Amino acid sequence: MLRFGRALIKFGRGLLGWLGIFNLLSAIANAPNLGWLAQRRNDGLLGALLAVWGWRGGRWRWLSVWLAVPIQLGLASVRSLWHNPLHNFAAGSSSCEPIKIMLDSGQHVPGLWYAKSHTNTAILYLHGAGNDKTRYATRAIDQLQQAGFSVLAIDLAGQGENPRTLDVPDSNTDVAAGVAWLRQHAQKVVVVAVSLGGCIGSRAIADGVAVDGLVIIGSPVVLDLESNHYIRSEIRAFLRPSFWQYPDRMTLFQLWQQWQAPPMRIAIGFNQLFPTLNLNDSLSRIRAPILLVYGQRDRIAPYQAVLSNLATIPDVTLQLMPGHSHLTLPMESFPLSAITTWIHERIESSEGATNV
Repeated sequence: MLRFGRALIKFGRGLLGWLGIFNLLSAIANAPNLGWLAQRRNDGLLGALLAVWGWRGGRWRWLSVWLAVPIQLGLASVRSLWHNPLHNFAAGSSSCEPIKIMLDSGQHVPGLWYAKSHTNTAILYLHGAGNDKTRYATRAIDQLQQAGFSVLAIDLAGQGENPRTLDVPDSNTDVAAGVAWLRQHAQKVVVVAVSLGGCIGSRAIADGVAVDGLVIIGSPVVLDLESNHYIRSEIRAFLRPSFWQYPDRMTLFQLWQQWQAPPMRIAIGFNQLFPTLNLNDSLSRIRAPILLVYGQRDRIAPYQAVLSNLATIPDVTLQLMPGHSHLTLPMESFPLSAITTWIHERIESSEGATNV
C-alpha cells in the first residue's frame, strides 16, 4: 500500500511537471489560449517552476504525459470561459448593432452591423455552410474592422436566424438586400465571402447585384467530403502555432462550440447545392475586381478547380496560402491581412465603382 502511495505521488508530480512544461511552451509560443496560467509571454515563470519540480517524478512522468495533454486543454478552456470572443460579436454587445433588412415578401434578413466612422468602404460578410453571422467569423470581422472598414455580417437563408429556406436562385435575395442596405452607409461595397458564402455571393453578383469588389475565401467548385483526407489536412492546419497566436485567446473548446450549429434548411440536396450555384460560371460573368484566396492544403475546396478556370475571369487576383486549410483561412492573421491590403490597394484607390 505504501509503495502504491509513493507511485501515485510520483505520478501526480510528473503530471504537474508536464502541465508546467506545456504552460511554459504556450507562453514562449505566445499562445495563451493553450495555457492555463500564461496570459502573456513573460508569465510562464510558474510553469517553469512546476516543470523543474515535476521532472523529478522519475519514470512515472513518462506515463503521466498521456493524461497531461487532455488536462492541459481542459484547463485552458475552463480558464477562458469568462473570455469568449463570440461575446464581443453577438447581439447585445456594444461593438455591434443587430439589424433586420426587410424584404418585399415581408420576411427579413438578420444581420449585425459593425460601424466605423469616416469610412468610404463597407464590407458585406457572407459566412460558410452550417455557420451563421458569428460562427468562425469573429477573427475576420475583427481584422476588417481594424483595417478601418465597416462590416455587415448577415445570416444566409437556411442558416442562423434567417427564417427562409436556402434555394437557388432565391439565395440572391440575401446578397442583394445586404448590398442595398450598405449603399445607404458607404460609397463602396465589397463582398467578403467564405466557402458556401462565396458561391452564393458570386452567383448573386453574376446575376446582377452591383458591387465594387469581391473576395472569395476557400469556396469550392464541387464538394467532396467522402474521403478522410480533408479531416487530416484540417487537423494538421490546426496544429500550426500561428493559428493559436491570434490575440482573441480562443480555445479548443470554444472552437468546438461553434461547430455545434443547427442543421441547414435547404430546398435541394446539399450535394446538389454547389454544382447548382456553379462557382466557375459565376466568376466568369463578373466584371468587378475579384480576389481569390485559397489554402494549398485545403482538401474541401482545392484551388486547382478554380485555377483551371482562371483565364475566363475578367479581373482576378489569386493568392495561394501555403500551409493553410479550409477552416484556418478566415481565422489567421496572414491571409486576413492579405485581404485587407488588397481592398485598400485595389478598391479604395480606384476612382469609381466597378460594377458587374
